[in-house]
Amino acid sequence: MAIEHHIESPLARAVRAADGQSAFARIIKRSQSYVYKLLRDGKPLPAEETILVDQAKLGFSKEQLRPDLFGPEPAAQPLSGNIEPAR
Repeated sequence: MAIEHHIESPLARAVRAADGQSAFARIIKRSQSYVYKLLRDGKPLPAEETILVDQAKLGFSKEQLRPDLFGPEPAAQPLSGNIEPAR
């Protein structure tokens, strides 16, 4: 079983969502061995590559992958039934 199946990190989850290291590597325009080394060493995805993952629509935002750089993911605001019409 691949290393990403033994790790619970945002990067490992994104690699699984991409269907493996090779597919993820194509998204970030790097090699499979680069992805493996990031996973093995527990390193976060660099900011530029995080943006590529965000754009690939894997279901992982840049905020989820690197909250230290992009801040936490914005909380959803509940809809209120007491909205005043614009004047």
